[in-house]
Amino acid sequence: MAGVGDRGLLLVLEHLGQMRDGAPAAAALLRAGPQLRLLATGRVSLNGAGERELAVPPLDLPDPGELPSLERLAAHLETRS
Repeated sequence: MAGVGDRGLLLVLEHLGQMRDGAPAAAALLRAGPQLRLLATGRVSLNGAGERELAVPPLDLPDPGELPSLERLAAHLETRS
């Protein structure tokens, strides 16, 4: 917990519900660092003070008959590099 202190940090924890000791450890970190912000993903709520829950629906699967060509995908990737 050392190093958290009063620093303004964002901690991102993915699949927190799958870690057996994840919720208690996250709560201890939040107590140790009043400026710490936690973004956690999971299927269950942590029920912590100040917690805000946002339900995110699953992504739709693309229609296999409407997929872009490999050339189009490759061109899209080239523009992002």
